[in-house]
Amino acid sequence: SSSRARMGDHGLNPDTIVQRATPAGEGGLAVVRVSGPEARSMAEAVFRRATAPARPLRWRHAYYGRLVDPASGRDVDEVVLTLYAPGASFTGEAMAEIGCHAGPIAVGRVIELFQRLGARPAEPGEFSKRAFLNGRLDLCQAEAICDLVRARSDEAAQAALRQLDGGLSERVRGLRDSLMGLLAEIEVTIDFPDDDLVPVTTDHAERRCEEAMRALDDLLSRAEVGRSLREGVVVAIAGRPNVGKSSLLNGLLGRQRAIVTSEPGTTRDLIEEQITLAGIPFRLVDTAGLRAASGEVEAMGVDLALRAIETADICLVVLDASMPIEAEDRRVMDQVRERCARRVGVLNKRDLPARLTAEQASAALACSAWVHTSAIEPGGTTELERALAELVAGGGISAEGELLTNARHAHLMRMARAELDSAAAAAREGVPVDLVSIRIRAAAEHLGEITGETLVPELVDRIFSTFCLGK
Repeated sequence: SSSRARMGDHGLNPDTIVQRATPAGEGGLAVVRVSGPEARSMAEAVFRRATAPARPLRWRHAYYGRLVDPASGRDVDEVVLTLYAPGASFTGEAMAEIGCHAGPIAVGRVIELFQRLGARPAEPGEFSKRAFLNGRLDLCQAEAICDLVRARSDEAAQAALRQLDGGLSERVRGLRDSLMGLLAEIEVTIDFPDDDLVPVTTDHAERRCEEAMRALDDLLSRAEVGRSLREGVVVAIAGRPNVGKSSLLNGLLGRQRAIVTSEPGTTRDLIEEQITLAGIPFRLVDTAGLRAASGEVEAMGVDLALRAIETADICLVVLDASMPIEAEDRRVMDQVRERCARRVGVLNKRDLPARLTAEQASAALACSAWVHTSAIEPGGTTELERALAELVAGGGISAEGELLTNARHAHLMRMARAELDSAAAAAREGVPVDLVSIRIRAAAEHLGEITGETLVPELVDRIFSTFCLGK
């Protein structure tokens, strides 16, 4: 594409690269990937088939044999070699994949062998970067690979797969093509005013901009759910000492994680654990009880708790439902109200005689919901789990439609929408369409940055540098 032609020196590389494509450590098998113009010739120079070759090695075939060091004649490892032709490999280049034993020594010997033949170690994300530059993937799809590797739930992996299949790219590209078509209509009527053409009116330009904004709004409406799916939702558990915060954490996890005693102030440090509810990863942070500290260590714990509440996506405000609201509870509510806007109230210890109702608690602190829990009863946290899933994703992740999981994509869409909003407003005010088109073109450029149709080399380098080695 023209954007990739503008990449200049960041375009196709003449060198051959090598790197381990599977995680480091011990295991049964590892894959070493070699990509570039010399990948096949390097592999042929060191590979010896287990049986007498009846014919030369062929593309898209796997062969069992050994790698042999040509300098010493010694075997390097027992391997399976697979050759991929240019245009048919992941990177779009000639590529060899070597399945070898997964010990660090064995993998290191294979990589060193190819380095001595002239291959250089691949940089983080360089295989995916070459796939993008060679047109095998657009930028949105390449980023989905990273999301798939880092997925922390089945739903996150499914969302990444949909993006890798090109669903989001297709919608973004369709929007951009529509805007480019509008720009072409405007330019034709400007360049050929004397021809028998229907001029593009400001009303028409405004209507097309509003259509594009509605499409962007549809995608952006699920950006928060997508971000939660990709990054996880941080939930701070707050309350005065002995309301059952640590027991609640254990109940949500279904196992004993935090120490629970009747002595107030047992929890001094932050305890973090992860769970998945309705397909959404949540990171639970159990905090120290909020009260006037009796010593330096407890004061440090309270300070950590307040900072955790301030940085959390959601705060669980825990009260003991077997007792009326106390002065310390009200102090906790004031501290949470100042620091966290998204709150779920928890009336814990429902297994004891109730002395506090949801109506009374709600009058003291407005929350998205007030739920009853028991950390010691089977299913005692079910109501809370439903409330958290409802708050984040309306109860769960829909299998339909595209989820906007990448913060970069959401930012660019918001910028494109702002440009279209300005263009529509200008058209309503009667600004000539040639001036309105400046804003429309800027919106199209922002959308092109999502798929990589309009990009600068520095941004490409920065995106792929976040990938792991071998990807």
